[in-house]
Amino acid sequence: MPPLYAYSCSCGRTFDAYLPLSRYDEPQTCECGKRAQKVLGLNYIQAAFDPYVSPASGKVINGPRARRYDMDSTNTRPWEGLNSELKEAEKRKQYGDQKLEKSIENQIAGQLRGIDI
Repeated sequence: MPPLYAYSCSCGRTFDAYLPLSRYDEPQTCECGKRAQKVLGLNYIQAAFDPYVSPASGKVINGPRARRYDMDSTNTRPWEGLNSELKEAEKRKQYGDQKLEKSIENQIAGQLRGIDI
């Protein structure tokens, strides 16, 4: 998540905006339509998520890099909802079936090569 910046408007309103560093200097507009001034203070970068214990490895995951490493090392992937999971399960089943069929074909071909006709 990008850094959070605070803004103040001459109308009295204050608001926050998440902006990537590449857009740091872009002017921000208040909901009243006036240009707001950036409030100097302690800006912060919010973590993408709170630390958690990985159900796959049991390790504490405290950031995106640790999450990516944990998923790669445990051959897991993020939950994307039931429909996506069902599609992924079907795709993996089809891949497994194709791999099994190819293996059977190779075994049969190997056996046929060993038979004199």
